[in-house]
Amino acid sequence: MPDFISSCCWLAHLTNALAAILLAGGMFWAGNLVRKQLFRLETTLLTLCFDWGLGASLVGTGVWGLGHAGLYHRYTGYGCLVLGAAAVGSPPVRKALRVLWLGLEAPTWWDKLLRAMTGIGLGSAFLAGLAPPVAKDALVYHLEVPKLYLTHGGIVELPFNVYSYLPQGVESLYTLGLMAWSDRVPALLHGIFGLWLVVAVFSLGRKLEVSPTGCWLAVTMLVVTPVFWLELTWPYVDVALAFFGFLGLTGLLEFSVNCERRWLVLAGWMVGAAVATKYSALIFFLLAGFLYLLIIRQNGTKTPLDLCKDLVCLSGVAGLVVLPWLCQNLVRTGNPLFPFYLNIFPTHSPGWDADRGHQYQNFFLKSYGSQTKDWWDFLTLPFRVCLLGRYEDIHRYDGVTGPFYLAALPVIFLWKQWNRQAQLLGIFCLGYALFWAQSSQQARFLIVIFPPLTLLIVHGFEQLARRGWFFFQGPVVRLALGLAAVVSLGWNGWEIVQHCRFSHIGSVVTGGQSEAAYIREKFAEIPLYDYLHAKSRPTDGVWLVHAGNRTYYLNRPYVADYVFEDFRLINLTKTKVTPQEIRQAIQATGARFLIVRLPLLFAPEFSPFENSADAERLRQFFRAECQVRAQSGDLTLFEIR
Repeated sequence: MPDFISSCCWLAHLTNALAAILLAGGMFWAGNLVRKQLFRLETTLLTLCFDWGLGASLVGTGVWGLGHAGLYHRYTGYGCLVLGAAAVGSPPVRKALRVLWLGLEAPTWWDKLLRAMTGIGLGSAFLAGLAPPVAKDALVYHLEVPKLYLTHGGIVELPFNVYSYLPQGVESLYTLGLMAWSDRVPALLHGIFGLWLVVAVFSLGRKLEVSPTGCWLAVTMLVVTPVFWLELTWPYVDVALAFFGFLGLTGLLEFSVNCERRWLVLAGWMVGAAVATKYSALIFFLLAGFLYLLIIRQNGTKTPLDLCKDLVCLSGVAGLVVLPWLCQNLVRTGNPLFPFYLNIFPTHSPGWDADRGHQYQNFFLKSYGSQTKDWWDFLTLPFRVCLLGRYEDIHRYDGVTGPFYLAALPVIFLWKQWNRQAQLLGIFCLGYALFWAQSSQQARFLIVIFPPLTLLIVHGFEQLARRGWFFFQGPVVRLALGLAAVVSLGWNGWEIVQHCRFSHIGSVVTGGQSEAAYIREKFAEIPLYDYLHAKSRPTDGVWLVHAGNRTYYLNRPYVADYVFEDFRLINLTKTKVTPQEIRQAIQATGARFLIVRLPLLFAPEFSPFENSADAERLRQFFRAECQVRAQSGDLTLFEIR
């Protein structure tokens, strides 16, 4: 972004929003063209959502191809903005906007109120997304890896950033945003995934014969779910993952109605796009296959040839979409699913091995959620996740969900009254919830089931209101659902407001606080980065140890492991006998400085050293071969003598 634009707060916000709209318009146009030419589907609210999914998937793969061709530079980004501008003004996009506006009906004042609340939730999330990126994973890899690619002019292997080996279907879109304009565009693009997810939930709700008011209630509760709202403001990938997963599920539901294979192809494409976003979506393959078997069982038997054709349409297309990322890993490491399953595939990588992979998986499987994970924990899991979740606390799921989703518990007893499509939604939610409970229990990983779950809750209560059980007549049920919604809105709204208040997002977005001050107050390492920028050459390397590895703002060569941050330094102490040998080994990497959190490195309860001699040898290195240049919090900046 030109400096004269970035110096004006509101002009910068306007241009960032415009850049995101133009890029999104180009993606949507590409998907619209593919849908019309390949699938011959009429334009509806639902097919518009598939347009965005198809376009985002295609453009992400295309940007990946540009990276391998070495075409990552500013003029490529500007060219994409021009193409996006042409797409936004095209007749298909204008027609789609009309269909979108007319399709989101709000016939009653309740509907209009809920639509307004949804708009406020989305609008506030987009505004918060204009703040400088400070979410940890964004600074470690969601933005840092694309930034390194742009520095090199294309995709290169980054062996010591293990996250660079994960599929990057959505990060490729963030690379395009960085290349075309600025680092605010990726968060806005992630928010656009949330916008289309809202449209998809509304359109599927209408197909399930949920009333317009019920559909608007479902999308409102989804948007004001605190962990969902917060994700909309970050350049993460969880909302995009939920979008692709929901469209894959929707394609299967459409196939269950009309048995047209084009819906299976679309479902497979979306499942593949989900896996190309995050490897945790591999569970979608299993769930999609199971749902397909239920569908054909209900629709009647099929010949073996028909089953093979269906399998190709679903699994084959999904595999084809994710194939580029698998092939890239296969060529680099010999393992298509690297950094996982090192015990299955013969793997070679200087930055990762089976022992670290095993420790990494155990850490994330065991650390998040309850420390005991016994039968009582699993029995009370829904209540603890919905009522006790907190941010920045891994034992409380590292996120706030809110109480609304507890309404799913009584709805389960209406299972037999649901129609077939609602039952398939319920099976998907239950299957994924069980997978989540046995894996890393982070609240944001539940975002995948929030869209279908909100629909199931509203659908179930509406079914109960129509049929009535004993004294649970229509007015009573509607009152109960209304009270649950009001309580949840109040709870969730308070959580969102409190987050905005303590994070100072509003202040930095409105220009009341400078972006530099906003970033500086978030991280203890930023003053040390500032010192390096002022007192050293841009080519001087830095070695980070327990510094959080939020390297996005470092802007110089560095050595960092990203996971088990002391791993390489501790290995040096095992092979190098004297402090001088340690110094020579560190300097050989190009590092002149070290940023170290000493209390954590030498803490007895977290000691990574095999014996006290190794620890003492490293202490001698810091005393004899380094000089303290600056300190911030418990971080120390050393310069090697």
